[in-house]
Amino acid sequence: MNNKEFIAAIAERTGKTQKEATEILEQWVSELKSDVVEKQVAQIDGVGYLETRMRDQRTIVNPGSKMKMLVPPKMVVAFKPIQKVKKEIK
Repeated sequence: MNNKEFIAAIAERTGKTQKEATEILEQWVSELKSDVVEKQVAQIDGVGYLETRMRDQRTIVNPGSKMKMLVPPKMVVAFKPIQKVKKEIK
């Protein structure tokens, strides 16, 4: 499902126009982003949560030159589903 289909489904289920559904979705995403940035965790009830994690420093090899390079540590956003969702997927 792409973004356009998702917005159409939200509009159909809620009885709102696609423009209103788009605005609601944009506000929700904005709040989710700010929660992740401020609190480093954003919980989505019934689905899971987004959290920021520090990815460790690692060594990679350039396949063309076979030269080893060091990738510095960095912050990444990770999604962790709840157990109920994990069981439904299996």
